[in-house]
Amino acid sequence: MPVSPDLIVISYEELTVDDMIFHSILKSAKDREDMLKDQDVIDVEIFEQLVDLGEDDEGFLEDIIQDWINQAKDKFEDMDKLLKEESLLELSRAAHSLKGSSSQLGAQKLKDSCGRLQHYGELWDEDKDELKTKNMTEEEAIKRIKPLLVTAKTEYAEARHWMKTYLGITESDDGSEPDIPKPVDKAEEKAKSVSAPSKIQVTA
Repeated sequence: MPVSPDLIVISYEELTVDDMIFHSILKSAKDREDMLKDQDVIDVEIFEQLVDLGEDDEGFLEDIIQDWINQAKDKFEDMDKLLKEESLLELSRAAHSLKGSSSQLGAQKLKDSCGRLQHYGELWDEDKDELKTKNMTEEEAIKRIKPLLVTAKTEYAEARHWMKTYLGITESDDGSEPDIPKPVDKAEEKAKSVSAPSKIQVTA
């Protein structure tokens, strides 16, 4: 009985090196497409614009993301220090800077949190008054900044993890990052509970 050319099942041992590379490329492309669906970490429209811009430059997207990671690390360290010193205006400026770069990459939740950090550093609660005027004390602002800074770090960790996964880069555990909670990869946890298949499908 002839085998349909539309579906050929072969073992890993029967794959040539070229077959494995081709399958890896197809899987990588599909994984990236899937990552853009059903998630709320990254604004897909903004991120896809960056992907399109880097279409002819292999390192374009990776360079932009790495620059953002480096900046975020510095800004979070600055904000931690400035909060201890109660230098709220300087903290506001650091948050504003990180807000801009996060927005350009589509890290919208982090962008929004940085916007609030910026405003609290200016002693302004936008929920109380849409006009940009001081409407809180420094003591009240500090109380609000402390938990919000923790939230922003978590949102950064999630966005960084998502972007590195998209690029196929393993997260670093070398301690070079600020004190940020490590995001839980639910898909990875689920995958660990499933045995790896002995066969793969290759579409002819």
